[in-house]
Amino acid sequence: MLSSYQPENLPWGDGVEGLLQTWCTTCNECAMLHDKCASKKKRRFHILSVPSIIIPIAMASFSQLYSVCHDYEAQLVNSVGYLMSGSLAGLGAFFNYGTQYAQHAQYEMLYKELGTEIECILSKPVDFRGHADVVLAKMRLKLDALNKASPDL
Repeated sequence: MLSSYQPENLPWGDGVEGLLQTWCTTCNECAMLHDKCASKKKRRFHILSVPSIIIPIAMASFSQLYSVCHDYEAQLVNSVGYLMSGSLAGLGAFFNYGTQYAQHAQYEMLYKELGTEIECILSKPVDFRGHADVVLAKMRLKLDALNKASPDL
C-alpha cells in the first residue's frame, strides 16, 4: 500500500534567514579575499613580465650603438641582459602568476554573484521566495561548489 505522507515545507523564519545571511556574509568575505589575492598575483605578474619585455628591447638598441667601439663589453652586457630576461621569463612561467590572477578574479566575481543572489532572495517578501528548504539546498550546493573549486588563498 502506498503511503499518502506529504512532507511539509520548511517555513521561513529567523533561523533560515539568519543562515542565509551568514552565507551571504561568507560570500562577501571570500570575494574580498580573492580580490586581495588577485591584486597580489597581478602585481607579481607585472613585476616579472614587464622587465622581461623591456630588457631585450633596450639591449637591442644598446648593442647596436655600443658594439662598434667595444666588442667585449657589448657581449658581456648582452649576456647579462639575456640572462636576466630569461630568468625573469622562466620565473614567470614557473609561478604562473597570470593564470592565478585570472582564477582569483573569476572566483571573486562568482562569490559576489552568489552573495547578491542571496541578498535578492532575502529582500523579497516571504510569499515570493519559494520554499525555504529548496532555497537553502540550492544556495548550499552553490556555496559548497565554489568553496571546493576555488583556488587557495
